[in-house]
Order: sequence, then structure tokens, then C-alpha cells
Amino acid sequence: MMILACAALFSACGEKDITPADTPSGGEENPVETPSKRVKQIVLSQEGSNDKVWDFAWEGNLLKSISAGSEFGNLNIVYSYEGLRPSSSQWVMYGDTYNYSYQYEGDRLSSQNVPYGDGVVHYTYLGGHVSELNGYKFEWENDNLAKIRKEDYEQDFSEYTFVYDGKNSPFPQMYGVEWINEDFFHEPVWGFWSKNNVIHYEGKSVEQAQTRRAKTMDVEFTYDEDGYPARASVTEKDFDRNELIREKHITISYSYYD
Repeated sequence: MMILACAALFSACGEKDITPADTPSGGEENPVETPSKRVKQIVLSQEGSNDKVWDFAWEGNLLKSISAGSEFGNLNIVYSYEGLRPSSSQWVMYGDTYNYSYQYEGDRLSSQNVPYGDGVVHYTYLGGHVSELNGYKFEWENDNLAKIRKEDYEQDFSEYTFVYDGKNSPFPQMYGVEWINEDFFHEPVWGFWSKNNVIHYEGKSVEQAQTRRAKTMDVEFTYDEDGYPARASVTEKDFDRNELIREKHITISYSYYD
């Protein structure tokens, strides 16, 4: 399984309360954005399959670790911080260990050392958001990641688009999406870059100007009294050359720390 990236720099956006303690050591420009409720566990349920469980551990308002079960190689991610900024992380997955370190220019994550390719991934910014990373280009709307696109050849590209609700995301806003592979683009539970929750997703692979593969997701959320997701019903469809080849239904439940 190819690891693409696993950075974690908190972004400055959103309407949640920010306290002085949430400000990175580099200054007031990019305060750490932390949800007022800290997600504890997410469970993905599908008929005929075992539940997929993700557990989250925090130290204060800093996300310290993410772990998952055998379906994800007994994944365990642990973050280390310097002050309020992630300085490194260690991933254990399928019995292998991967170490990452993060480099900053001012308050912005500029690059990270990774155990693949040429060993370094660089971040490019436009305004207050990442605009390019590892060959992927990003577009933003209202502090939410709206589109990801990667062009392979003149008429070949992959594109992912996202539509959001106006409710609170249970995740801290941080660069970047915890990518293990491109399948993470397909998981509506992952909203690490955006302040709201994904309610519609489309992904497609185009070759010679023809759509070869596509995936859509529609998500209906039930929210708790604080406006955070409590449950989600997901309808996922896969297409091959515009023909529907698979449809599945997933239920997601969220629990939070007190």
C-alpha cells in the first residue's frame, strides 16, 4: 500500500472559538483550529461486513493518535509536537513502521520527509490554503476543500469534488488529509482539511477524454444538539464507463469525549 502523504499542520479558518493557547508558536496569523467537541470513535457499519472502527486519542486540544483495526492493517498513527505544531509522526501498519518529519516556513508547513519517492514532499500555497501537493492541485470554497485534480497526460486526469453542509466538523482543521492511499479521498468521514462535513462526493478517472471509472457518495447526517455529526447514512456508487457496477450503503456513528 503506497503512502502518499501524512502531514498535519493546523489551518486558520472557521467560526469556532479560538483561545490564546490555541495559537502556534510562530505568531497570531494561523491559530490552531480545534473543534469544541473532540471525536473519540467512529464506526463504519455495512451489512455483511465487520464494523470498521477508528479510535482517536487527544492530549488537551491536540490530536495525539489515530488507530484502526485489522481491516486497515492494525494502523496506529502517533504524533509528536513542538509546542502546538506537529514535528513528526510514526505510522505502524501491516507490521511496518514509517517515520515522517515536518518542516515549516513561519507558520506554514513547507515540506515533509517521507519514506518513498525522492524522500521529500513540498507544499505550495495560494492565499491561506494549500494549492498544490505531490502533483495534486486543490481548489477551495468557504474554507472547505472543493476540488482535487491531478493531470497525468494531456487528456488523462483524476478529479475529486466535494459538497458540504453548514455544520461543525468533528475533526481539527489540519493539513493534510491523512492519506494512506487515494481510497481516503473516498471516505466521507475524513474532513481534516475542511470546517464542514462532506454531504456529496464525486471522483472520476478520465483517459483520452473519456471517463473510465467514477465513484459518487451521498451522505445524510443526523446531528447532535451541538451541531456535530451523530450518525450518517452513506450511499456509495461505482461506475465503469458510465455503467453502474456497484452500490453499497454504509452507516457511520460518531462518539465524543465529555
